[in-house]
Amino acid sequence: MSLRDKVAKLASEKPELRSFLVPLLKKSSNPKKLEDLPPKEQTVAKKMMAKGYLYIAQFTTVDGNFGEPLYFKSANDVGPFLRSFPDYQKIKMTWTFKLEPEAGKTAMEHNTPEALKKYLHEHPKADKSKHHVKKQDGTGGGKKEKAKPLSKKEHQHTLPKGDKIRVYDAGEDAGMDRYTVIMDGEDWDNSANPGYKMSLGLSEGGRGISQWGEAKNGPHLGKPIKFDDLSEDTRKHITQRVESED
Repeated sequence: MSLRDKVAKLASEKPELRSFLVPLLKKSSNPKKLEDLPPKEQTVAKKMMAKGYLYIAQFTTVDGNFGEPLYFKSANDVGPFLRSFPDYQKIKMTWTFKLEPEAGKTAMEHNTPEALKKYLHEHPKADKSKHHVKKQDGTGGGKKEKAKPLSKKEHQHTLPKGDKIRVYDAGEDAGMDRYTVIMDGEDWDNSANPGYKMSLGLSEGGRGISQWGEAKNGPHLGKPIKFDDLSEDTRKHITQRVESED
């Protein structure tokens, strides 16, 4: 039995000690390295590391935990994120640590050569032999056929409750607000600025940033993509955020 389990057992057997033991349990449960995270979160963390995210953090507000842990490419990104919340929400960081590969584990894949180079620069002690660029699916060695631009009809997607949206992808180098979701229905067209619509800027799965604002449809937001091209986590996050605003 681990020390934490022993403390938990003692807290259940000795109610008079709970006020002293429960804070210890909460403190000891905060992860300090990749291996301390739940298996599902470890999988997410490894994917985020491959995209250049170096820090993970959990935040709380007056309503409790601010969703799942969030990921940042730099420690300098945390301050602006905290300052984006109004004072009454009393947001604070409950724990954070720098993401490092699990000791003794094998290769880690990176999406691009640039991501690999940046990771090795940020982690000078990393074993270069255990890091490589993810192989891209080939098409038989011939020239890649240029993707056909999406039509306006193909670009628009209707969510389960009838809300119409358009999604733009600014690419991995865009930082935390890689994706922009434009609310395309008339019910959402309440901006005082002509041509602007309510929009949601977010990172992969909403981990890092997920913030409402206003934007105008157009290529300045990135490449128009189909909703179904997004990861399952990102699709679920968008659907939940939109439905919560209905």
